[in-house]
Amino acid sequence: MQASRGTVCRISSAVLIGLLVILQLFRTNMLSEARTSLDLYLDGEARRPFAYRVLVPTVLRGLDNLTPAIVSSQLDQIAIKVEEATGVVAGITNEHPRAILWLAPILTLSLIGYLLAGTALYSELFPGSESIACLGTLQLAILLPFLGQKLGHIYDFTVLFFMMMLLLAMHLGNRALYFAVFIFACLNKETAILAVFAYGAVYWDKIPLRQRIFDISCQVLIFAIVYGTVRWVYQDNPGWGMEPWLFEQLPYYREHIVRFFVFAGLGAWLVFRLPECPQFLRRAAVAMIAPQVILVLLGAKPGEVRNLYEILPIVSIVVMRDVEIAIRRFRLRLDAARS
Repeated sequence: MQASRGTVCRISSAVLIGLLVILQLFRTNMLSEARTSLDLYLDGEARRPFAYRVLVPTVLRGLDNLTPAIVSSQLDQIAIKVEEATGVVAGITNEHPRAILWLAPILTLSLIGYLLAGTALYSELFPGSESIACLGTLQLAILLPFLGQKLGHIYDFTVLFFMMMLLLAMHLGNRALYFAVFIFACLNKETAILAVFAYGAVYWDKIPLRQRIFDISCQVLIFAIVYGTVRWVYQDNPGWGMEPWLFEQLPYYREHIVRFFVFAGLGAWLVFRLPECPQFLRRAAVAMIAPQVILVLLGAKPGEVRNLYEILPIVSIVVMRDVEIAIRRFRLRLDAARS
């Protein structure tokens, strides 16, 4: 019974990954909005701050350069048919249609990595879980409401993957893995700096002060080099280093009071649940969530929940734990009723 349930959950996870990739590609504004079109990213002409997120466009260009010309031509024909069928780039000049076909496997691998890293971290934090495959399915399902807004960027799923991997490497104490992932995370999006706060909090009394200062200094230096370089390279691109949205937040939530109370309720739930979580999760959550909320208020479009992807790995772990506890209690009551 346990094995068959695990198989069903793994199949469900595979289906969910496919669905999430399709929704991200064809049902969000990721490819259909002119200012975030793939052409702009691939040609290095994206608006700031989007231009600073260089990892995915660089990988796409690398894959394209490695592809033989005859294959590229065939991929273009396939991609154009996909675009016509979905209308995903209607009204946008798309000079690199085959890039969509390269982007799809990147999104897929990111979600697979996010799933594997998330279930590995959960197993480390809560050993002995009997429903890890099904909890992984839940981890993916949590993303569906986020895509319901039909808003997205090409680096969203890689943000999820890198943030979860950084947390996993932190918990394992694997410094080499952590620093390797951190470099790529900085290239993916500048909000990787949030991991430094978590690192400092998690290892506050776990490693010698000298080593802690050295590790954090190295991370700050890596971030400064990466972020400083991309800002210099794309300094002439249109836009701003961070789009200002602070003064739009209050009017927006005044008009969308229900959404405000939903966010407030989620925040209250986290405050209530975190004290019962392992110390690692508590420290990482406090260190990352507070700075992210400030960043969202300052530089994120009001109501755009995808801007919470950086902290979603932590929130997902807490949700997964609550659901597992609820299922256990239900089974105990069911068994008691039968007996």
